[in-house]
Amino acid sequence: MLVTVITAVKNGESYLPTCFRSVEAQTYPYIQHVIVDGKSTDGTMALVREYAETTMARAASFPKSDGGRSVVWITEPDAGPADATGKGLGIATGDVFVVLPSDDSLYPWAVRTAIDYLETHPGVDAVIGDSTRGWSGTLPVVHVEPPFSWRRYARSGIGLTPQATFVRRRVIAHQGVFDPGFFYYADWEWYARVLEGRKVANVREVLAHVVKHAGAIQISGPREHEVSERRAIQAQWCQPAPPGPVRFAARCAQALRRRIYARWYRRRGVK
Repeated sequence: MLVTVITAVKNGESYLPTCFRSVEAQTYPYIQHVIVDGKSTDGTMALVREYAETTMARAASFPKSDGGRSVVWITEPDAGPADATGKGLGIATGDVFVVLPSDDSLYPWAVRTAIDYLETHPGVDAVIGDSTRGWSGTLPVVHVEPPFSWRRYARSGIGLTPQATFVRRRVIAHQGVFDPGFFYYADWEWYARVLEGRKVANVREVLAHVVKHAGAIQISGPREHEVSERRAIQAQWCQPAPPGPVRFAARCAQALRRRIYARWYRRRGVK
């Protein structure tokens, strides 16, 4: 089963090496890495070419029956991360895919964990793992996802981290790509669209690390545009917010669940 990792990047030379090393370190052998560059003006493309050459040189050590290891890249102007990720989806040939931004990374066991679950549960369309998050240069904190609920996710965007979400190709066959009209929350709109009515499972394993930094879209962009996109997605799915007491109870339950799982992860050695 071939897994495609899709990375959209523009002027990402500061974080790209960590992203590439995390894909190289995967214990699962059948990985296609699709990199879509938006005409970077820094050293990004030099890193991409070096990474592609290194992967090709190491490819002989991986089995070929399911595609082995490969890197596919393009560099051309785009309309932003959503447009670039959409191009990546069009190039991807894997049976399963995951979206990995250039400033984030996968843990070495991530792809293997997701594929093992999908292979033993053929009726599951997507698998969601947990993640760690933190500002660049600080210790990461475990982020535990609640059991997936499409209704909650469509309404709030809470319930999955794209970097730790592995989706089968059959799910996206007739759903189209990311909507370039959304700059901040294209992933939220798209996952809500493709996972509606699908069988989604959670695995209690930390699969990805998400880096926060001053240049991140949600942090550096205009707040009013972010709010307008959020309202547009909520209106699109016609998901009214539950009553106040229900929201409060749900937040308390989620906080308790995350504390329990965080303690469990610490006992297993994940800080």
